[in-house]
Amino acid sequence: MLPCIHDAFKSHHSSPHHSDRQSRDLPPLAQAAAKTLQLLHPDWEYLFFDDTDVIKFIAMEFPQHRSVFDSFPYRIQRFDFFRYLAVLRFGGFYFDLDVFLFGRA
Repeated sequence: MLPCIHDAFKSHHSSPHHSDRQSRDLPPLAQAAAKTLQLLHPDWEYLFFDDTDVIKFIAMEFPQHRSVFDSFPYRIQRFDFFRYLAVLRFGGFYFDLDVFLFGRA
């Protein structure tokens, strides 16, 4: 099985009213980090989760944990919880979009 990459972009302006397209518009440095990772590891499956994808993932894959997800007082805590669940579900690795690789991991 090929390793997986899990990214979540947490925009500072995200709200329930923002569309998927807006939350997928990454800043240039985040785009560079994602592209570098993909170029260095073309055999890895790359999975990207934006804010809306995270909510859908919890609802579809771990509905029993939705109340825990919603109970965290800080948004970053909810996304940290998501990261654990994503790695549990898919296996592989998790990288934030501010991680730059300079060679094969």
